[in-house]
Amino acid sequence: MVDKVEETNTIIEEKKEMIVSPNGENQELRTAKFLKSHIEISSSNVPFLPDTIWPSKVLFKGWRQPQDKWAEWVELLVPKHAYLWNQIGICDAILNSTYRISKHKDIVLGLAEKWCPETNTFVFLWGEATITLEDMLILGGFSVLGEPVTSCLEGELVEMKEKLIKEQKLFNKEKSKKATYPGWINRFMGSNCELEHVAFLPLWMSRYVFPSHPEGNIGKHVFPVAIHLSRGTCVALAPAVLSSLYKQLRLMKEVLPDSTKSLKVWGPFQIVQLWDWEHFLLLRPDGLNPISPGAPRMAQWGDLKSKFKLSDVRTILNSLENFQWRPYTSDLSNWHCPSFYKETDELLDIEAENEELKSFPRCLVACELVGLQDTIEQYLPFRVAMQFGYDQDIPGHFFRENATWELAWETYNKPIKDARLYARSRLFRSKVSSRYYAWWKKSISDLEDERNVVSGRSQSESAKKGRKMSHSCTTGSPSRNKRKLRKSKNGAYKGSSKKSFMSTQLQSSSVDDNLPRTRILKFTKTKSGVAERPSTPSENSRDDDNDDKVPLSKLFPGVRANDVQTKNAPQRRKLKATLVETNLAKEAKNGDSGDNPLNLDGNGEGAMYDPLDLDEYGKGTRYDPIDADDY
Repeated sequence: MVDKVEETNTIIEEKKEMIVSPNGENQELRTAKFLKSHIEISSSNVPFLPDTIWPSKVLFKGWRQPQDKWAEWVELLVPKHAYLWNQIGICDAILNSTYRISKHKDIVLGLAEKWCPETNTFVFLWGEATITLEDMLILGGFSVLGEPVTSCLEGELVEMKEKLIKEQKLFNKEKSKKATYPGWINRFMGSNCELEHVAFLPLWMSRYVFPSHPEGNIGKHVFPVAIHLSRGTCVALAPAVLSSLYKQLRLMKEVLPDSTKSLKVWGPFQIVQLWDWEHFLLLRPDGLNPISPGAPRMAQWGDLKSKFKLSDVRTILNSLENFQWRPYTSDLSNWHCPSFYKETDELLDIEAENEELKSFPRCLVACELVGLQDTIEQYLPFRVAMQFGYDQDIPGHFFRENATWELAWETYNKPIKDARLYARSRLFRSKVSSRYYAWWKKSISDLEDERNVVSGRSQSESAKKGRKMSHSCTTGSPSRNKRKLRKSKNGAYKGSSKKSFMSTQLQSSSVDDNLPRTRILKFTKTKSGVAERPSTPSENSRDDDNDDKVPLSKLFPGVRANDVQTKNAPQRRKLKATLVETNLAKEAKNGDSGDNPLNLDGNGEGAMYDPLDLDEYGKGTRYDPIDADDY
């Protein structure tokens, strides 16, 4: 049951609640501050995340390292344009592109396994977390304020776009026939022409901000945004970049890739890895770099390496003790935390001219994120309120407004008027409501039950597939069938031994027509000597018959090894019963009944003969099925 409450522009909701720590300890009754979801619900569930099997190759095509001459070009333009870049909120983002962030796929893949496309959050055993606009602002260096990336060009800006397109077409005469990154740098770097700064921005955005197919080329899709930025227009790049990461993470989970194929992922995924390092202390590499004066926060992660395997990453991600909710609240050497992180709880003046203070409320509002190339993704900060210093309650629903990018942008850009917008102290430890803690524990328990059901169903389907495969390998010559098994893609059969194949061959064969009409009997020992006793259905159902381990060809010389070889006890007994019936019918037809063929004693019982046929030294011989030939 979902009830839509009266729409307001307030962000914070205060309630007197029983509050506990995320691990269920330190319960207390106090006034809690929650992020408002605007939708009240009577019940909600944690989304189910199926197990992920990654393909052998996951290619992060948008993970770009600094290319030759790039850092040199940035350094060349800083004296001329650094002031403008700071005014429009892209200076740190441009400087970030000059640092080499080593790629550690297992860290990113382990985190991507936890991604939930329904909520755009990572779902861990202990709670939810996600990459937020705050992360894009502080770690990525992108602005959350400004015009949408979809804004159109007008007047002289249209002429500027035509000039860029004309320059791009000139590369058609080059050997590559494309406007490649190196060619673009060689064409404009140090030219001091009117287009140098304008041309610099499309390269930065095509390679480091909005990478897309085709790889390695200047993309026309970034020309309008680059022109707006070059003219000093502030553009909200943070929601656009975040929406592209959300989209790529969703595609990674929804595609459900085949393990035999490769997966190509676009978007600046180095931000995902850096988010992991910022929040999970044990996953951080050793020896962080010192930050130089004026350098962005990302500088501390440059060229660092991590040696964690995927199994280690999974273990660390499931531990709440390893997670740091608010990594940006502490000052670093030559880096100071933003001004909206206060020593004590403080009412924010959202009407002030301070761009940082204006930016923080934007990070707290549930909305739609508008990106390039028709990308619209929902943003739900109320599900991860503890990342902003607020208490966590059971999350509500968010009604989508994504029919067009204009409607989506309205949800992001709507005015914020909240007289109680307190910025929590950077020293404050937020908690969860007691009902949230109970709801989460029950939801995780239900998810584990559901996962077990799905796992059992998958195993059942795998078993059926295995039986189908074994049946398909019983036609043709034995040697040819063994080759089929070894070439099979099913791991349960690939590389099977000759022994395993022979057993599979017999289990799926018809015993009535293909096996010799030899009477298979159990031996009994009496005072008068050795007699034959046919096996009965009741004996065939027993699992502990002494002769189950003895090759039938040894007990009965008239039976060929390849015709009856099997170590499957139930199948062996079924085979014996079938042959007994067949042979008895044959004897009845020939009039061969014999006198007391069972040689039973007065009680109708006989003494079992030792089926192992041990010699005087207590040893017996055992047939080796591996040595049997194919015929």
